[in-house]
Formats: sequence, structure tokens, C-alpha cells
Amino acid sequence: MVEVGSNVGVTTVPLARQLHTGKLLAIEADSELCQLLKKNLGLNDCLKHVDIVPAAVADKDGVAELQVNRHWRDTHNTIGKPIDENCQIVATKEVPKLSLPTV
Repeated sequence: MVEVGSNVGVTTVPLARQLHTGKLLAIEADSELCQLLKKNLGLNDCLKHVDIVPAAVADKDGVAELQVNRHWRDTHNTIGKPIDENCQIVATKEVPKLSLPTV
């Protein structure tokens, strides 16, 4: 199973709890959110069922510019033009981008 945009694990944790065999691939572009995701999975005893990939998903491998939204609106972090009019971009950072075949 693959989850793209795992954030801090709101969906990842319940999915991982359902796995008795196999692994969930959690893909998250923001390295800070990856650390929080890992901590959340550990606190919920789910880390053994999840592999975290710190990257964005794209049509080809390379580097992308992640637009970071203000704190607590980080579910709106985006690559490319934000579609939510409430986005408040406070920073940008380069992140690796991988195609699904590479992942």
C-alpha cells in the first residue's frame, strides 16, 4: 500500500494498525513532517509496518521546490501553484522528487 502526502500520520497510523503483514509506504516531501510522522508511528507502535520515503512524487526524478505553508496549515504545503486561496506560504525548500517506479 502506498500513501502519498503522509503528513504527520493522521491516515497513516490507522492504515498501519490494520496491517498484519506487509508494509505501508508513506511518502512525505517535508523533512520536518517526516520526523513528526516517525515519532507518531513510534508512539502508536506502528513503525514496524511503515517505510517512510522523504520525497515528493512526480513524473520524473529530480528536485522540486516545496512551498511551505504557515504552521498548522502544513497540509497545504505544495509543489507548484497553491489551489487553496487560504494558503500562506512562509518559506520554500528544495526536496527530492521521485517517480512511482523509482519509489
